[in-house]
Amino acid sequence: MSNLTTAIRRIVHIDDDEDDFLMLQEAIKALIHDAEVLYLSDCPSRLNMIVDPQPDLVFLDINMHGNDGFYWLEKIRGKGLTTLPVIMYSTANTYNYISKAYTAGANLFFIKPQTFTELVESLRHLFQMDWTTPSLITEAHYRDGKYHPFRLN
Repeated sequence: MSNLTTAIRRIVHIDDDEDDFLMLQEAIKALIHDAEVLYLSDCPSRLNMIVDPQPDLVFLDINMHGNDGFYWLEKIRGKGLTTLPVIMYSTANTYNYISKAYTAGANLFFIKPQTFTELVESLRHLFQMDWTTPSLITEAHYRDGKYHPFRLN
């Protein structure tokens, strides 16, 4: 695959499943060869990796041992990182989770695809979004009075 044209270069993935990280990292590298993809499974001690230098995107799982993704989203936003693009990236896809994620400050809710090919194609579309104003991406996923997850059309 050719290198995707995007300003995204530094990505942090917060998840307690290293296999999910490795799959996401491989898919990202298939699209952005020079991307730096960092893995955090122990947020309390390493949350500073999100502050300096600030990544271009954060992928945040919901269901984790210990504190869940909503807790860590609150911690990230509590550090003053209100414009840092955060994508909730989870298999948990009930409307309650989706609504709670957006309300808590996530910019996008991305349901983990079933296959590697679907993941790469979904990431291609995600990376082509204009992340300079993440709130506009959030607004685009609020239709008919409710929040919607990101889906390929």
